[in-house]
Amino acid sequence: MTEADRLRDLLRAAYPPPPGRGPSRDLWVSIVSRIDTPVRPSRLDVALATLIAALMIVFPKYLWLLVYHM
Repeated sequence: MTEADRLRDLLRAAYPPPPGRGPSRDLWVSIVSRIDTPVRPSRLDVALATLIAALMIVFPKYLWLLVYHM
């Protein structure tokens, strides 16, 4: 028995495998349902877009700053 085998056996004895190695249910169903749900923008997203549009109308010379950060 090599040192690596001995160390592996010691670690397996100290840390037994957890019970129930697999997931408790099928996760693919929840993934597909999450993909199929329509995405709605939040109120914060709409508010920020409105604020940026208003600022670009009031201060058009700073449009380059917005374009630079995109």
